[in-house]
Amino acid sequence: MLTYRSYRTELDPTSHQRVLLARLCGAARFAYNWGLARRIEAYQSDRTVLTSIDLHRELNALKRTDFPWLYEVSKCAPHEALRDLDQAFSLFFRGLKSGRRVGFPRFKRRKLGRATFRLNGVIRVFARQIQLPRLGKLRLKEGVIYRLPGRTSSQPPSLRRAVAGSSRCAFAKTSSCRRTSGQPSALISGL
Repeated sequence: MLTYRSYRTELDPTSHQRVLLARLCGAARFAYNWGLARRIEAYQSDRTVLTSIDLHRELNALKRTDFPWLYEVSKCAPHEALRDLDQAFSLFFRGLKSGRRVGFPRFKRRKLGRATFRLNGVIRVFARQIQLPRLGKLRLKEGVIYRLPGRTSSQPPSLRRAVAGSSRCAFAKTSSCRRTSGQPSALISGL
C-alpha cells in the first residue's frame, strides 16, 4: 500500500512573490464565486446542473474577452477552486439524502475566511525551498524533512522522488497555500 506524506510549513516569500500569492488567492476566490453564481443561475433558469468541467470550459471561453487578468496566474488555481465547488455541492446533496444538516455552499469573501488556493503539476521541494508553477522558488522558514524510505544510491527512486548527487529534491503531487493572520503557509502533499 502506498502512503503519501504531507507537510505544512511557513513560507518566506519576497514582496513580489507576496503579490503573486495574493493574485492566486484572488483568482481562486473569483472562480469559486463565479462558478457558484453560474450554477445557481443555470439551475433557476432551466434546472440544469453544471459540473466543474462545464464551468471550466465556460470560464476558459470567457477568459479572453471578460477576464484577461486570469492569464497572469496559474490555470490550476481557478480549476481547483471549481473542483472544490463541485465537492461542496456533492457534500451538500449527500447530507440532504442522509438527513444530516449540511449548509448550502456560500460565496467566499475577501476579508472573512482564509485566502487559499491549490496547485498541481510540477512541484519540486528542496531542503529550504519549494518551486511552484508561475511562482518560482519560494523560501521556507524551516526546512522540509523528508526522506526516501529504504533507498540506496544504486536503486532508482520512485516516480515522484529523486536524489541528485548530494542535493535532495522531491516532486510533490499537490501543494495548497493559505494565508492566516498575514503569514502564508504551504501544505505539500504527495511526498
